[in-house]
Amino acid sequence: MEKKCNNYEGYFVFASEEDFQSHLFECEDCQEEQILQNKISSLIKEAAPEYKKKIEKTNQKLKLVSCLILLIFSVTGILNMTYENKRLSQTENVIEDNLMYDMGLPVDEYGLLKI
Repeated sequence: MEKKCNNYEGYFVFASEEDFQSHLFECEDCQEEQILQNKISSLIKEAAPEYKKKIEKTNQKLKLVSCLILLIFSVTGILNMTYENKRLSQTENVIEDNLMYDMGLPVDEYGLLKI
């Protein structure tokens, strides 16, 4: 029974390219592992464009959602400012139409007598 070589990772990571190639030339176990790694590498290269498309779609959705959120906050802010301006103008009318204001008494922004 022959001992199987488990040094593929060590040679691949730590050895120089020449040492790695010479070991591959001599060792059948590492040659099989190299063939397997080449197949995996080709599969990754084949699948890479699909992953890039998926990432681009995700980025497009993220941009769209960000724009919608910005639009919602902007519209909400504008409506809130419009409502506040309308409310303030109504309270000014309340103060000006108030009998206590006409009499010279101190009133708050709602036309109520200040004590």
